[in-house]
Amino acid sequence: MRQEVHFHLQTITPLFMAGADQHNVEIRAPSFRGVMRYWLRAAAGGVMGTNADDLKNVSEVEKKVFGTTSEASALIVRARCDFDASTAPILSREGRSREDITGRDYLMWSVIQGKRPYIPPQTPLQVSLAVRSQQKESQIALQRAISSFWLCIHLGGIGTRSRRGAGSLSVISTQGNVGDFSFAVPTAIEELPAYLSHGIRASSSLYSGNESTAQRHPNFDVLRSGACSVWLISNNGRPWRDANTAFQALGKGLRECRTALELPDRKIFGIPVMGMKYPISGAGSKLKRLASPLHLSLLELPTASRQYVGVATLFKTKWPDMSDQGYALYAQVEKLIAQNFSSAQKVEL
Repeated sequence: MRQEVHFHLQTITPLFMAGADQHNVEIRAPSFRGVMRYWLRAAAGGVMGTNADDLKNVSEVEKKVFGTTSEASALIVRARCDFDASTAPILSREGRSREDITGRDYLMWSVIQGKRPYIPPQTPLQVSLAVRSQQKESQIALQRAISSFWLCIHLGGIGTRSRRGAGSLSVISTQGNVGDFSFAVPTAIEELPAYLSHGIRASSSLYSGNESTAQRHPNFDVLRSGACSVWLISNNGRPWRDANTAFQALGKGLRECRTALELPDRKIFGIPVMGMKYPISGAGSKLKRLASPLHLSLLELPTASRQYVGVATLFKTKWPDMSDQGYALYAQVEKLIAQNFSSAQKVEL
């Protein structure tokens, strides 16, 4: 008998997802598999380490869940959304010019410029995770998949611009055994730090490794104290009463963080940086593109009237050819987040 877990979800922020035709929205299971693989690697690497030998072990863990080109995946992922793609809206710019754009425009600039259609907030969708057998190894694979899905929902998002708040999802209900992972977000904001901390630690507990082998500066994103920081972002200690206001606040905070740095230093938020010449000497000089190490997302509190908080997750990863001076910019980013995001509260990892 196949073991399955079903998630009934709803979009919180615009969801940009498509297949080969980028101007035709489409919910795709491979997109969920890809982002779940990323979060599984982050959780496993945080425990197992990131040196060459550790990476082989992490790759083995990935293979047992997601398979390879030569080995079938233990996991079956299905995704469905009944949204009519022909009705998909397109974001328009709210500000009058690039200089006075809103926080939402700042986060969504590339998809606004590209006139990408999106699945709007409060659209229902379903995701199912299943394994093909009852064997112990398959059950472990399913629990690790549920873990990576939990991390995706609570610390990130799905689709284009998910690191900038797009594609944030809320779980309305679950069916099946989700193990130690609660998808029921607390209604009280005071309970959220402990709730997030428990989920992150539950994810880490699914892996084993020698802590002494962990690199001080990991070379890929890992969920581990010292290599990652997570903050809960609120409206002066209270949740925002609507998602758009929360979204605007995240964009405003990020813009203030970035503009507080000199232009060459803004590479710490990802490459390319508009207006810069490449390559960048001493800090990723071999890189022409690099995804942002900072993930921004929204969580919905299941109160009588919807309320929202932000989550900021910073991975302090050492890029290829990154100097110690370049790595020190992460410390500046952490200070800027504390200064420019409303009531940023650190979550214990």
